[in-house]
Amino acid sequence: MGDKKKKAGQHSGELTEIQLQMVLDDITRMRYLEGIPYYRIIETLSKKYKISKSRINMLIQVIKQEIGKVYEENRGNVFEDSVTQLEDLYARCLKEGDLKTSLEVKKELSKLQALYIDKLKIESDGNSIQINYNRPDDN
Repeated sequence: MGDKKKKAGQHSGELTEIQLQMVLDDITRMRYLEGIPYYRIIETLSKKYKISKSRINMLIQVIKQEIGKVYEENRGNVFEDSVTQLEDLYARCLKEGDLKTSLEVKKELSKLQALYIDKLKIESDGNSIQINYNRPDDN
């Protein structure tokens, strides 16, 4: 986030690097830890730091983009971790003879790996389309 912070800070000559970091920390804390709506964050911080609402909004967008990048970078790892955990649990259930739980774990693992994809074929006027979808749990 360093380059983005610097660009964001240079956009308005009124914030030092330390002040900019304080604003970014406040935005992150208020939104993601306290759940405060963006409009209240913008109102509060524009008064607190005496900077424009549009400037605060721009900083919010920078934070959202950075969080999105981190999410995208880690999404594959989260999937792999989930598969590994379920495979370990499946093996443990089989070893302990818990067939009912092992079957449930195997079903969940198969869903995660998209092995249960249903297909719906729709035809109209000689044209057809096929839709692949995951069926929701029947619970």
